[in-house]
Amino acid sequence: IKIKKIIYFFSVLRALGCILYEIFTGTPPFYTNNLYQLVEMIIKSQIKWPKTMSNTFKSFLQGLLTKDSSKRLTWPELAQHEFVKNGIKSNLNFLLFQCFFFKILLFFLLK
Repeated sequence: IKIKKIIYFFSVLRALGCILYEIFTGTPPFYTNNLYQLVEMIIKSQIKWPKTMSNTFKSFLQGLLTKDSSKRLTWPELAQHEFVKNGIKSNLNFLLFQCFFFKILLFFLLK
């Protein structure tokens, strides 16, 4: 059961990355109408990063979307990432993200 919780925890972080990527770009990191192709894309394809995305936000998303879950950002690392520590405070557009982030955090803490 402990292993399932760890796998679930890292899956949640990847899902958070997918949601934030889609909010920024308007599309998910990988998309197709065919489930088999989607799984293949998730496993084998590289994410296409928009040129308009800041390096800080890209680094943050890369930390969440890393395929190897053992190399993915953890909650403490996520909270200490430059995007969260500096980016959100200096940009009012990210207040929405801040609310979203804390709602997700509360959801998993109260679960």
